[in-house]
Formats: sequence, structure tokens, C-alpha cells
Amino acid sequence: MANTLSVVAGLLATITFAAAFQVPGGFDGESGSPILLQKAAFKAFMIFNSFAMCGSMAVLFFLLWVMLTGSVTYSFLLLDLSIAILQLSFGATLPSFTTGVYVATSQKALWLVISICGLSSTLVVLLRKTFILPIAKFFKLALHCFGACNAHLPSSYHP
Repeated sequence: MANTLSVVAGLLATITFAAAFQVPGGFDGESGSPILLQKAAFKAFMIFNSFAMCGSMAVLFFLLWVMLTGSVTYSFLLLDLSIAILQLSFGATLPSFTTGVYVATSQKALWLVISICGLSSTLVVLLRKTFILPIAKFFKLALHCFGACNAHLPSSYHP
């Protein structure tokens, strides 16, 4: 499990690191600072992105300690902590994306910003554990019913 979490945390750290240096709006050619630096949404983007990156890096360090510690109790505590921080880091990537899109496109395409903010907000609600488990059960039941219905078809209908 620690190896899988390491891969996921490493990918998240890579994505957020790249986003910090490929900022929305680009850089000013003369000063080298981000063009949208004074906008509140840009500052929110940087905060969320930095939180996600630092959290994923912390998870990588915790997982290194899991591999080096000799105590099973400490290993499980570090794994639990790693999972919690990784969930928070993933949670920060969505508002980071949303604020980045907002600050980069709000002046030219307000309809796009509203659509993306609505989609992102809906995704946050749908990914809550109270929603995802019933949805997963529904798809499991639907796949089971589809398989049962498919089994009753004549063999000439099967590809």
C-alpha cells in the first residue's frame, strides 16, 4: 500500500510543482513576475496549489519513514496520516484548478468560468463518501443486471 501511495503522492507533487511554474496568465517579460499576481483569485490559486504540493511532499516523506521504521504501530499511524493528508492535498487541487481557470478566463468568457465553477462544485459534492457509495452500489447493480440480461440472449446476439 505504501508503494501505491508513494506513486500517487509523487504524481500529485509533480503536477502541482509544474502548475506553480506555469501559472495562469503567464509571466511579465520585463519583471519575470506573474502577470495576474495582484488578482485575489491568483493568490487563492497559489495558496491551494502550494498546499497540495506541500501535502503531497509530506506524504512522500511519511512513506519513507514507514519503510524505515521497525515498528508496526508507527507504520500504521504514518500510513493513516499519509492517507488523510493525501486526501486533503487532492481536495486542494480542485479549488486550485477552479481559481486558476477563473483568473485566466473571467475577463473574456464568463460563461466558461460559471460552467467550470459549477462543474467543480458539483464534483466536490458528488465525491463525498455519503454520495459515492450509493453511486458505486448503483453501478454494481446495473452491471450485474446487464450481465444477467446479456446471459439470456440467444447466442446469435453475442459478438
